[in-house]
Amino acid sequence: MWCHDNPKVGPAFPRLLKTLVGADILSTGPLVYWYTKGHKAQGAEQLRAKAAPLIKFLQEQDEEDSDEDESD
Repeated sequence: MWCHDNPKVGPAFPRLLKTLVGADILSTGPLVYWYTKGHKAQGAEQLRAKAAPLIKFLQEQDEEDSDEDESD
C-alpha cells in the first residue's frame, strides 16, 4: 500500500473514507470488515489506526439505526 509511505496521504485517509461513505460510494459494511478482518498488507495497521475513530463512529451509528428500526 502506498498510502502509508506518503506522508500527505496518511493524515488525509480518514477524511477520504468519510467522504466516500458520505457520498454513498463506499458502504459501511465493507469498511468495517476491512478494519476488523481485512487485508494485512504492510502499512495497513497504520491506516487502521488512523481510521479507528471513524470506524467506531460508523459502528455506533449503525447500532443506533438498528435500534430505531427495531422500536418502529
